[in-house]
Amino acid sequence: MINRLGSAAARGFFSRRRAGEPGLAVFLNAGDPPLGAFRDIVQMLDELRVDCLELAVPFPDSCTDGPVIRRSATRALRTGVDLAAVLGALEAVRAERTHLRVALLLDWSHTIKPVPMPEAVARLAASATDALLVHGLPPRLRSGYYRAAREHGVPIITTCYPRSSVAVRPLRPPTPAPTSTWSRTTAAADADPRRDSASSRRSSARCAPKRGPRSPSVSASEIIATFRR
Repeated sequence: MINRLGSAAARGFFSRRRAGEPGLAVFLNAGDPPLGAFRDIVQMLDELRVDCLELAVPFPDSCTDGPVIRRSATRALRTGVDLAAVLGALEAVRAERTHLRVALLLDWSHTIKPVPMPEAVARLAASATDALLVHGLPPRLRSGYYRAAREHGVPIITTCYPRSSVAVRPLRPPTPAPTSTWSRTTAAADADPRRDSASSRRSSARCAPKRGPRSPSVSASEIIATFRR
């Protein structure tokens, strides 16, 4: 996890961590487990002092994810989970979170595309989410996204890629929107649109699910405690 604290909003997002202490972020597709269990999950993560929940509004056929996350998204979509349901679930636990921050992951094509970017960001800024991560955002729309995020004071999250140079341009958007970079291992290079299509082809080739040995069953509390040691 790499932090880029370029603004007061971004500093506020990470202010609950002590200086020099690594944070712990976990991922969850909203709706898998069902949203009826969401309050209990958030309470557990908050009590265990997990720093961030990366909460995905489920979307189909993400070839930047592995088969486990894709199957999870499919299960959530089958129950009808959408942006309105996710924001409602977040609002219901807003006052109960004392430590946990929520970064909302949304797919541009599936969730944001039907709505003008300024309107979409304004709605999300008024919700109980603490930061935004937009998946699959076309390069031509980035400046408008950064501008809207800055206007509403919403921290945004972006990614470093395996082929990215040390100085990755998207880490410092043309407008000073707060930006945090959490991953070095996501698919393609934002800095060069020509790499996007090449990486998409490589990702598509990896999309067929592969069977492997089943992992032993452990509780979320046990996993989190292991990371905390």
